Amino acid sequence: MAIYTVFRGTGSCIPDIVWKNTDFKDAVFYGLDGKIVDKSTQQIIGDFRDKTKVGIEERRYARPDQSASDLGFIAAERTLESSGFDRDTIGCISVAHNFENTYTLGSKLDLVPSFAARIKRELGIDVPGMIAYDIVTNWEDLRRIKDGYGIASGEKSLVVELDQTPTDGNLSGVYEMAREKLADLGIDKEGLEKIVVVHKGIPNMAGKLKTRLGLRPETVAYSIIFGCPGWLQAVIQTDQYFKLGKAKRALVIGAETLSRVSDPHDMDRMIYSDGGGGWGVEAIESEHPVGIVSYAVRSDALEYAYLLKMGKSYNPNFQCDGLFLKMEGPKLFKYAAKTVPHVIKESLDKARMTIDNVNMGLFHQANQRLDEAMLHGTYRLYGKTPDQIPKNVMPLTIPWLGNNSVVTLPMASDLIAKGTDTRLKDYSFRKGDVILFASVGAGMNSNAVVYIVPPKD
Repeated sequence: MAIYTVFRGTGSCIPDIVWKNTDFKDAVFYGLDGKIVDKSTQQIIGDFRDKTKVGIEERRYARPDQSASDLGFIAAERTLESSGFDRDTIGCISVAHNFENTYTLGSKLDLVPSFAARIKRELGIDVPGMIAYDIVTNWEDLRRIKDGYGIASGEKSLVVELDQTPTDGNLSGVYEMAREKLADLGIDKEGLEKIVVVHKGIPNMAGKLKTRLGLRPETVAYSIIFGCPGWLQAVIQTDQYFKLGKAKRALVIGAETLSRVSDPHDMDRMIYSDGGGGWGVEAIESEHPVGIVSYAVRSDALEYAYLLKMGKSYNPNFQCDGLFLKMEGPKLFKYAAKTVPHVIKESLDKARMTIDNVNMGLFHQANQRLDEAMLHGTYRLYGKTPDQIPKNVMPLTIPWLGNNSVVTLPMASDLIAKGTDTRLKDYSFRKGDVILFASVGAGMNSNAVVYIVPPKD
């Protein structure tokens, strides 16, 4: 009998405010050169819909009084209800996000890309299989993590602990600490398996949710910063420590308010949205593969770390001292379209499957054109042309929910599992089906999970 991770319930929080493309009619957009874009806003909106094929018609925004933690809390409560878990049985809660709780425009912390990704780039490491991510936790939970949760332990892990997160953008001290830690390990940098930066000086969203949910003091709580793939990475890490026998049930939550870190004068603002979502997962014993059967992860920081980063508004006269999410769209598209199919194939190879075994491919909802490119690229690796791709194999929620980063996968999972949205009526999680989850984002990071739907108890 082997241990497998299955999800027992799902939950999401879809914000109340609906913002349509036409609601940007009064926006004034600037370019990288700090000058107003030489197109009318009406033409920009039309191009966004038709030429770029992003596929977004509307997106959701949190209310002014809601933070990412609030959205995550609602999603977590609904996940608990759906899972039927007793709160006292939860061994861990992990929360994926990329920004702190923000109520006004602009982030005060520069956390994109993650500090770990920047360290990997600074050290000049070109090993995609060596993953790099940040976690946010407290002293006690960090000790528990090191004692056996497989998150930041092992003699091939470079772990940098920060009592205070730098707020001035100067990471020279962090880089120096990383070099000293690497020297202490006494191994070649190429031999590292992972780089982890632990923040103990900024609010721990997982800790906040743990308290609000009334979970046991013994429940381990940590947040993960891994770009858009952060939620799926938290699922992978939960599977890892389930296999260590340290917990049997966990909550894996994603929460984000990208509307607060979107530059009002950047056309990319039209892509981003807010939300919360999660899974209630459980470790089970089974003679046959079920639940999570394989996964693959890679981090490409050396060349691609800054395709997504934080920066000032494109409008040089905009009065805001916060930072906004900035994206090199064309380069990111090329990276994802080329890289993600290989990550997916690696995960299928580990499961001894091919794309023909897959019943549904649920990808991070970055934009419709990119999702289609990743899907076509995956099938191309198996010698298949677009006309040989099964119909309705890839659900899309981005047309009406936009791109809410770490939340797209758990939110879509919840809508499919509960059958609450007729736009997804062609999709369901049926016993024995093989579901492929994949994501890509800041770092640059990408991951994929092969999941076999278990029978209902």
